[in-house]
Amino acid sequence: MTLKCHVSLALLVAPLAAAAQGPVGDATFFHDFEDVTGNTITALVGPVATKSANIPVGSTGTFCSSSSQHIQSPAAGFGNVATQVRLLTSTPSLSFSILYNARSDTSNRLKRLLTSFDGTGALPPSQLIFDRVRGGQLRLTTGGLAVLSDASIPEDAGWHHAGFTFSNGTVQFFVDGAPFGATKLLGVSTIAAQTHDWHLVEDVFAVSSMEEYWRGGSYDNAGLWTRTLSGPEMALLSAAPCAACAFRNGSGINPTDYSCVNGPVVGHDWMTTIAVTSQTAATFVVLGAAPATLPFGTGEFLLAPTASLAVLGATPVAGTHTVRIPSRVGLVGGRLSSQGVRLDGTTLDQLVLLNAQDVTLGF
Repeated sequence: MTLKCHVSLALLVAPLAAAAQGPVGDATFFHDFEDVTGNTITALVGPVATKSANIPVGSTGTFCSSSSQHIQSPAAGFGNVATQVRLLTSTPSLSFSILYNARSDTSNRLKRLLTSFDGTGALPPSQLIFDRVRGGQLRLTTGGLAVLSDASIPEDAGWHHAGFTFSNGTVQFFVDGAPFGATKLLGVSTIAAQTHDWHLVEDVFAVSSMEEYWRGGSYDNAGLWTRTLSGPEMALLSAAPCAACAFRNGSGINPTDYSCVNGPVVGHDWMTTIAVTSQTAATFVVLGAAPATLPFGTGEFLLAPTASLAVLGATPVAGTHTVRIPSRVGLVGGRLSSQGVRLDGTTLDQLVLLNAQDVTLGF
């Protein structure tokens, strides 16, 4: 017995929507760098980006066990990530967020985070730079003016968050999800249309200063919005909730044969598995928005019985279930409950309720 996946995926929309807690899915672009082929980067939100050949993909020292990749700046030489996104009309609101790991590089070079600067001569008023300056502070330069954060940012061997919001000329910096200084740009109320695409890590072209990055530093979860993100939204991006599964089994009477193969990472496949027996005719995963413990036959149903329940079915050959988590950043931090069910025979009285896995959607 097999349930077709397209039915299950349609049903899954309701509990996923109910779980969404961080409404930041309207990004112009958002990169988690989990899908990189050669120098091509598939975005979680937005168009495909490209990177310089000397920018490696890192897979060690990630901030989440479910996040297997990030990008690293070169050890030397010019390198950047071209997002293939450009600001085509002026805007009174702009927000940017990124995770970085300086890998203890505290050298006095400039470190670009977001830029549309072509690197030639002085920065034109129509171009923008968001970087770490030689004094260690964050800086936003636009409209021919520059403002600095209140203090220097962390540059140890750990992961940190940096970002800014621009709203009608007021710049608010953020570090590790918390406000880090706000300043008004006098005479500047909008960010002008840009003459170049947005780039990460370094300027658009290698025509002026080189190596404007933490050498061997790491970057992840870079996103841009043409609106002003709220403080709680910045805090969520800083927390970067990790995709996770948590075992649960009510009073303990259900068999513990249901497990997660990997965490539910937004924009990627989430896989679970159910141990089968020689009598197993089918396996199912039931998804719901909330946990519960309800007596059912000889076992316990571990989900709240609501109209948003969804069922995934599979043949017992593999006992595995795979579902694609939508590429919606707003789902990050959302929670669902799931339970494994096995049919060990041909009649409904041979249904075996298994343990639950409470999941957190994340990176």
